[in-house]
Amino acid sequence: MKWKKNKYLCLTLVFAFGFFYSCEKETIKPIKVVTVSFKSDIIPIFSGKCVTCHGGSRNPDLRSDKAYISLTKGAYYDTIVPANSKIMTKLTTTHIDRANDVDRQKILLWITLGAKNN
Repeated sequence: MKWKKNKYLCLTLVFAFGFFYSCEKETIKPIKVVTVSFKSDIIPIFSGKCVTCHGGSRNPDLRSDKAYISLTKGAYYDTIVPANSKIMTKLTTTHIDRANDVDRQKILLWITLGAKNN
């Protein structure tokens, strides 16, 4: 009879220890959310590096107040295959000297995230 009481006590303690121990170890790691804003991240790239040529006389018009509409109407970005977008193709071939790797990555991320006018 003594063994049965100890057996149940031991099983109860093992279960309780396992339950509480696993709950204490369970942690949720925060994720890093990456966003790109058209107004604060993309427009400065265009204004600093592209507007000299694309300032109204050449498509797409990349002036800050015209850039989004010009990119949208000219189908310069492709949210399905962002790397194959017209703008990315230009930035990685004929206009490679116009933007650095960080700028190209920002533009690619902006397109990948849906090319929002934010």
